[in-house]
Amino acid sequence: MADQVDRILSILKRIIKSRGKTYRDIAEGLGISESSVKRVFSHQTFSLARMEEVCNLIGISIYEVCRIAESIPGQSVSHLPYELEDILIKDVKFATLTYLLINEWQVKQILADYRFTKEEVQGYLKILEDYQILERHPNFRIRMLVPRSVSWIPEGPLENHFRDWVKKEFLNDAFQDEMSLFRFSSGELSERSQKILHRKIKETIDLFDELASFDASLDRSETESVGMITAIRPWSLPAFEALKRNSTLKENT
Repeated sequence: MADQVDRILSILKRIIKSRGKTYRDIAEGLGISESSVKRVFSHQTFSLARMEEVCNLIGISIYEVCRIAESIPGQSVSHLPYELEDILIKDVKFATLTYLLINEWQVKQILADYRFTKEEVQGYLKILEDYQILERHPNFRIRMLVPRSVSWIPEGPLENHFRDWVKKEFLNDAFQDEMSLFRFSSGELSERSQKILHRKIKETIDLFDELASFDASLDRSETESVGMITAIRPWSLPAFEALKRNSTLKENT
């Protein structure tokens, strides 16, 4: 039980930070001192009533905090089954629904915002349940059995299908608006430095997934679909390599 409480409070603190709030903000909202707020977090002396007050201040329910606490830890499932990926690349509606569900959309909201019939959704949910991706419950309620961070199988149907599309569509942009960023960096790095970068990149990917889980509790009018590519490998421009004395590449002149 203590581990569960620790997990829930840890998630609550991270949500507070992700919403741009501080302990001082929470203290002012509750009408108590900042030191009192720090104390209840560190000593884990929250009552349910007090936790509800904190959640109300940051615009989230206790239920959502508990749901996030359950979904964020690394479940053992890291990829969808190969057979399911093969089905998804042949049915864009099924792929869209699966993407939305993994990104924590509610079924009723999908029905309201997308051109799906209830019968179609029921059929797709049955397939996903058969593959143990989710559990179905009455009134279109579901419980996901895979993490939001589930990824494509390396060299699997989805990765092979979408790799060229990502290159042509996602990267075919100037990346000039406020919420866009594109940087290419190259340099000479030791193995140790490369390992440090790999760890930092993995932390960024984990942060993306964590923030997406936090923001799933927001109204959809406050969020938008965002894509992020991360890639790093030993590489040098062929034109540079061709100038090396021991190169077998032909120099462009």
